[in-house]
Amino acid sequence: MIVVGAGIVGASIAYHLARRGVSVTVIDRDTPAGGASGKSFAWINASYPKQPFSYHLLSRLGALAYRRLQTELDLDVRWGGSIQWADRPEQQALLREGVERQQSYGMPVQMIPMDAARVLEPNVDFSAAAEVAYSELDAAIDARSAVRVLLAAAERHGARLLFSCELTGIKVRSGRLSGIETSRGNMAAERLILAAGAATHELAAIVGVEFAQAPTAGIIVTTEPISPLLTTVVVAPGVYLRQQRDGRVVLGEPSGPVRPLVSEARSHGERIKVTAQ
Repeated sequence: MIVVGAGIVGASIAYHLARRGVSVTVIDRDTPAGGASGKSFAWINASYPKQPFSYHLLSRLGALAYRRLQTELDLDVRWGGSIQWADRPEQQALLREGVERQQSYGMPVQMIPMDAARVLEPNVDFSAAAEVAYSELDAAIDARSAVRVLLAAAERHGARLLFSCELTGIKVRSGRLSGIETSRGNMAAERLILAAGAATHELAAIVGVEFAQAPTAGIIVTTEPISPLLTTVVVAPGVYLRQQRDGRVVLGEPSGPVRPLVSEARSHGERIKVTAQ
């Protein structure tokens, strides 16, 4: 079995297969978590925007899977829940509707008064908000660390890891996979899993497979380590914030530039920091 992509999805697949005795090789054209996984806000949730129910259920099962994985591996997951509010009445009304929908799914989410929110996050300025949405099962993960832990565990179970190894071709014989071509030579394979994030649709197209994929882009800002400031994932108007165990604060935004230019990344990151202040 060959897994293409050493992000959080590919690393998890490799670990679970290797743990079950499957012979697995993981290849990646970059380094572990070098793509989207290393640049993600990494919020584990089945919260308000997750609809219809099938999407919510997939997310909820994913959150439960992280809890199970923590009993097997030393994953850096912070289960502090999340709080969210809006600065416009119409958006706050939509948030309340989302909370009610999640409650109908059986999720322990609720709108809590400001006094309760300040107990959860005494260092956050909630401005004029009267109440916030609190989802107690939400969490955040250090995705880079998680990928390293998963790949190391996969390797202990016999997986082979090859980085700076790009998939360049897929060989099919009599309608069946026979192997792959890579920048480091050819490999025989009977099974191939594409877990290459935004590049997956390009790789699938090599053998004429098409599927809907709409990659999005944005900018994540990570600070230097600071004193403990946040305990939950904070979804404030215009900015997301969370703090890692090492003290670094990760900042993101609900909708960043579709294709941010590298030359504009620093100035855009500064705008995110200003919004967070």
